[in-house]
Amino acid sequence: MEELSYHQRALVRDFNRPFNDITREEKLWYLRTGLEAEHRSCQFWMCAWRTFDPPLDEPLPRIPAYQFQDICNKTVPFHILRGHWRLAGILNNYIYRQWFKPYRSEIEYGQIHERRLGYNGEIATGTAGHNVVVDHQHYVLQPLFQALLLVLNPTDWNGEDSSSIEKIPVILIRTGVEDGLREPITFEPIADKIDAYIGENTIRTTVEAAIGFVMDLETREARAFGLRPDPIASWDPDAAFHEWREIMPYDQLVGPGSWFVDDERYPEWSGAGHRMDTVESVENEQRELRHYAYSQGRETTLIRQ
Repeated sequence: MEELSYHQRALVRDFNRPFNDITREEKLWYLRTGLEAEHRSCQFWMCAWRTFDPPLDEPLPRIPAYQFQDICNKTVPFHILRGHWRLAGILNNYIYRQWFKPYRSEIEYGQIHERRLGYNGEIATGTAGHNVVVDHQHYVLQPLFQALLLVLNPTDWNGEDSSSIEKIPVILIRTGVEDGLREPITFEPIADKIDAYIGENTIRTTVEAAIGFVMDLETREARAFGLRPDPIASWDPDAAFHEWREIMPYDQLVGPGSWFVDDERYPEWSGAGHRMDTVESVENEQRELRHYAYSQGRETTLIRQ
């Protein structure tokens, strides 16, 4: 009997059945949920901790290659003013859960709704470090990413967790860079949710209203131009799933990964991506809240989901 490979043994452990008894449908589910877990973990790391945060009062340094690539395929940047940067992890959990659709979101090339970074006009226009990925068709500096900016003041955060952070204030800015958009951006759709106007291109609203507004714009742009990158044209199973040839020998992997899971067979979200959301991401948030509470000299209530 042929010895199982590392990834085949992992599959057997997860299903607790012989490898040959695991169906093709189950293998596709396994691959998709594994990608979801990896995507969630990487996005928390890059959006909450390993952010590009240059000084705003000095010339912008060259953006590292891994940072600029990660800025691509994101919908909107947000900048947290100096202070409790741990707010970023809480905010990331909230935004991710608003944006992500289990089994269905396109995540092969790091797509996600937001990216935290220190803001500078050269980032918005894509002039700093642009040659890093300019020739790679699957990494796109999204027009909305260049057109909008969210700014949060950490003094407005009092330790709210991701279940209650939606009401804290945020500044929403139109940068004036609107090349590639279907039409100019206007704040009229959320006029009743604006708390204050700060000039013609800047408003004060809530995190909930701002994220909902940006998601609606994202939907508008996708309807007009399709998803960028195109999930079918950019499909590369070996780039997205390095283990698939071991798990599915003598088979073809047709994607994108949003096609893998049958809703009728898996009506409830489960697997590695679900565990990442309900266990690891919660633990990350609890750690950030504990550090914040310690810095404020008080205890914190742990999240329970």
